[in-house]
Amino acid sequence: MSACLEFRDVRKTYFVRRGAFSRAVPVHAVAGVDLAVAHGETVGLVGESGCGKSTLARMAVRLDAPTSGQVLMDGMDLWRTEEVTDRLPELVQMVFQDPFSSLDPRMTVAQSVGEALDARKVGDKASRRARVAELLDMVGLSPEHAGRYPHQFSGGQRQRAAIARALALNPRLVVCDEPVSALDVSIQAQVINIFQDLKERLGLTYLFISHDLAVVSHLSDRVAVMYAGRLVELAPAAALYDAPLHPYTRMLLAAIPVPDPAVRQERGAAPEARESAGEGACPLVPRCPLAGPDCAQEPPMREAAPGHLVRCHRA
Repeated sequence: MSACLEFRDVRKTYFVRRGAFSRAVPVHAVAGVDLAVAHGETVGLVGESGCGKSTLARMAVRLDAPTSGQVLMDGMDLWRTEEVTDRLPELVQMVFQDPFSSLDPRMTVAQSVGEALDARKVGDKASRRARVAELLDMVGLSPEHAGRYPHQFSGGQRQRAAIARALALNPRLVVCDEPVSALDVSIQAQVINIFQDLKERLGLTYLFISHDLAVVSHLSDRVAVMYAGRLVELAPAAALYDAPLHPYTRMLLAAIPVPDPAVRQERGAAPEARESAGEGACPLVPRCPLAGPDCAQEPPMREAAPGHLVRCHRA
């Protein structure tokens, strides 16, 4: 059976000018990612800002075309199969990071949630109104919220409305691009619980993107760690948290704060890189405490334990 979503050697290169008269130089935002998300599974994708997570998410919903490689939905190429293009709204939806900018300020919440139903002419007006009410109830909003505008809500309520909108057409896959990072810490747990409840209730599949390993630990079946456009580790969530193999994964885990002032943490995070790793080398070399001569050649992804993949000579 084919995966719900699959990336096959996906690459995305942008050309950027450093000055008005300089030549455009290539920036490899995604550098050969292979990743599959099974039906009913939640895969957490983590890494620091600029590692390529959001670029990968945008390619999964046809907002950004890959330079090379394939993005497959149920075995069909999202960028080359006309049938997928026509059915895309029913296949995949996205929850964005900032709910205020992703909701139209001129539309009520009911209009935003029901817009896809109207566009696809799902049922009659009465059934569409009932569907909107059902969706709002699913995410914890009451009927009185339906006629309000986005500026009349808190950040958490706006994100609930954005989740309801994403579920309107019963998509198979929901791509969540840092959906809780713009929210207060006290609200983040509530929204994560909503995602978990909806997954169990509707059988959803998630690609859940975050820079915070602590957030994805509550929701993910597997966790993929991304650095400099590459996947460097992929494992079941429990295995990755209990026994991380890649030095970069250990850095991320060491940065998670422990809410107890009596606990003294060992900070393993290395300083920011001040030099290039060199052509063909592991990109983590300038920051890695374990780097050696063999790291001048970037290692391939290999299976260090059953289901636990890592890209490191030292793992």
